[in-house]
Amino acid sequence: MFRRWYLHVVSGITLQAVTWAVIGLLRGLLAGAGGALPQSTSLQLSVVLIGLPIFGMHWRWAQREASDPELGQRNEARPVYVHVMLLAFAVPWLFSAYWLIEAALQQLPNASRASFVVDATAGESVVALLVLAGMLWYFNAQRLDLAARFADEVFFRGVQRLAALLLAFFSLSVVLSNAASLLGWLLFELSPQPSGMMIAALPRTEVAALLTGMGAWLLAWRFAQRLFAGGAVVELQSVVRKLYLYVLLFAGMFTTVTNLALVLGGALRVLLGLPAAGDWQPLAAAVTVFGFIWAYHAAVLRADDAQAQLLGGQLAVRRLYLYLAAALGLGAVLVGLGGLLTVLIRWPYESDQREPLAVVSAVLLAGLPVWALAWRAVQAAAHASAAERHSSLRRGYLYFFMLLAVLGVLTSTVFVVARLINLMLAVNTQDLLPGTAQAVGYGLLSASLWLVQQRLLAADRAAQDALALTALAGQRATLLLPAGDAFTQALQSALQAAHPGLQVLVQSPAPGDALPDSGLLLLPATLAARIPAGPRALLLPLPVPGADWVALEPAKEPELLRHAVAAVTQLLAGEPVRPLRGWTVGTFIAVAAGGLLLLALLAIPLVMGITLLLD
Repeated sequence: MFRRWYLHVVSGITLQAVTWAVIGLLRGLLAGAGGALPQSTSLQLSVVLIGLPIFGMHWRWAQREASDPELGQRNEARPVYVHVMLLAFAVPWLFSAYWLIEAALQQLPNASRASFVVDATAGESVVALLVLAGMLWYFNAQRLDLAARFADEVFFRGVQRLAALLLAFFSLSVVLSNAASLLGWLLFELSPQPSGMMIAALPRTEVAALLTGMGAWLLAWRFAQRLFAGGAVVELQSVVRKLYLYVLLFAGMFTTVTNLALVLGGALRVLLGLPAAGDWQPLAAAVTVFGFIWAYHAAVLRADDAQAQLLGGQLAVRRLYLYLAAALGLGAVLVGLGGLLTVLIRWPYESDQREPLAVVSAVLLAGLPVWALAWRAVQAAAHASAAERHSSLRRGYLYFFMLLAVLGVLTSTVFVVARLINLMLAVNTQDLLPGTAQAVGYGLLSASLWLVQQRLLAADRAAQDALALTALAGQRATLLLPAGDAFTQALQSALQAAHPGLQVLVQSPAPGDALPDSGLLLLPATLAARIPAGPRALLLPLPVPGADWVALEPAKEPELLRHAVAAVTQLLAGEPVRPLRGWTVGTFIAVAAGGLLLLALLAIPLVMGITLLLD
């Protein structure tokens, strides 16, 4: 395996170096036509003379392995290499196309001259386009050949899908930023301008980047859509596709709502008689562009859901998006409510509260629909599925806001007590009434939040208890184990303690006895061939004299008891049986990253809320 990866890594590095050296040589010949060649020609020629034999030798060895019928069909390095090279040549090809389009736009009148990258001449761009197009054609042919004969279709499709979605994501990022910039420029030009103001030049950089990025996105996204429309199971159950769609959905939602809050704040300032702050055109452009992205990817997800049911990791991605959106929306709602409370309390004591009123009202109006829509979807899923009610994300969401509520009550209470002590000691009684009223209001708001989260947790527990009682009605579990064995007695006691309403029987079947034909059976693997068709059965990996388990470590008695009780609980709840797994390093990193992301999303509203309280 290491030899295959070594051959393809060396082939990829040397081919990239040789390709760019050839492009540099051709550009030098083009620039030096009729004159001296550039000084870099010797370096580029050296790269070709040294790199080409190294590439040829390693590529020949790689091709020899690929031609082997057995090795070539299961060489995981091959599809990764082909798709990495496609991306590595596609990105500079797009830059060359961008330079060529920008050079063409320079010929238009009233076009800006600024560029965010080093300019290349039209001839240099054409040289790079032709050479890179040849490399793209070659590696696309390699991709098509692999698609026809590679044995592991799931792995090949996964690499192919990831490459297409990566190109689609980064090209769409370019499209969004430049589309928002161009639309803002257009809105500014269409708006009434003061007399004497010159019309701004056409931003050719943004136009060229938009055209290039749009072409790349359409190519990559249409390819990804064709893969999904093919109906292959691996495509319909792809977690990477759902992650791509929900990341863009969240980015569109977050950017749209943030800029919409700023637009609403500016409109409320004008309604309240305050002067407008800043230009509205960039905000309106961002709302339009990212709102369209939000709506488009929501429509794509609805179409995907109509074609295939969400499973496993896809559900986890959707759940993460909904709880992040709900947390963001609820944070904005809390900041808005706290700000309105502050404004109402301080209005009789301070001269002008119009500006904070406009800000907190805009935050509340923008955040409330986000929270309502996300929470409605979350609650609908929780009512329909026990797994949703017991998800770590739901519990983390509820307990996180309970923690914030407790901190809010604690802070408000300390503030009120400190004010009362100052009043008794006649120390610093300035701003006593409004400050104390504001702290009390924040405390009541925090207490209300805590009560709501606590009621949600209680409702989840009540639903689970009712489901357990319904599932246990008339249920019987039979342990087909030796009656006097210590493990049998421990398992019986553990099941009765976990499920008091479950009837747990012990039966030691003789070699010729028939096994029970109803209920739930827990039995060793030696009796697996005798299981009748009716009951559900759980096989216990108990030691078998003279035999060893393959790919299964021997379980200690406490661990086996814990897994057996958990499996029975899952069956009674109507869930698939899954082994209990501890927290791995990857799980810990993922949870920590999710927590940091949640804190980062809530940092802005939390800081605004604390600032309003202190003011």
